[in-house]
Amino acid sequence: MTSALQTALIAALAVAGACWILSLLTRDVSWVDRIWSLAPVGYVAWFASRARFRLLRDRGVFAALETPEAALAHSYTEAETARMAEYRNSAFVGTAAQVVERIEELAKRLNVQEMAVVTWATDEAVRRKSYTLLAQAMGFAP
Repeated sequence: MTSALQTALIAALAVAGACWILSLLTRDVSWVDRIWSLAPVGYVAWFASRARFRLLRDRGVFAALETPEAALAHSYTEAETARMAEYRNSAFVGTAAQVVERIEELAKRLNVQEMAVVTWATDEAVRRKSYTLLAQAMGFAP
């Protein structure tokens, strides 16, 4: 069985290879921009930080959010791996349109008019980009 990181790396290599081949065939180098909305492989690594944070919190350890590399460097028990899979299934991870759809479904189910969004990214630029994409998908920004 491959780990989430191995799967993400294989997918990233496949996507990169496909982008390169398509750019050679079509002489158009914008394939990465097109595929980014369909294959956000980086989410797997970002999610590792959040999952580790929650595992520690469940143990009563309130630590800072680690970088994805640090979170992925730890070894996990079978129970922790299962718990991380549960976290992943309940997380709002995906393209901006997919996340907006999940937010709108949750707001409707809870019958609320406003929601707060937290992006689990250790890199400030990545966090800002995430908020920008979400704001654009919701029609709050150009």
